[in-house]
Amino acid sequence: MRLRKKPDLIFCLDAPPEVIQTRKQEVSFEETTRQREAYRELVSKLPNGQIIIEACLFLCLRVLVAELLRIFHKCNIRQGFLM
Repeated sequence: MRLRKKPDLIFCLDAPPEVIQTRKQEVSFEETTRQREAYRELVSKLPNGQIIIEACLFLCLRVLVAELLRIFHKCNIRQGFLM
């Protein structure tokens, strides 16, 4: 029995190890690099996986939020609610 639906998309937000290390210093640089590569490898093998590099993150988030707002607004209008 499956209790949860599989996700339609899986995102991996990626950045160079140097950038990650400036924000998260709990582990060594080598461990940061190892974890980054492990996540990239995992997500790249998934048919619904998408790696988003840090340089494109702001643009991707703007597009994503705009699309979510469009869908939410459309659903509310259909249900008779206005935002």
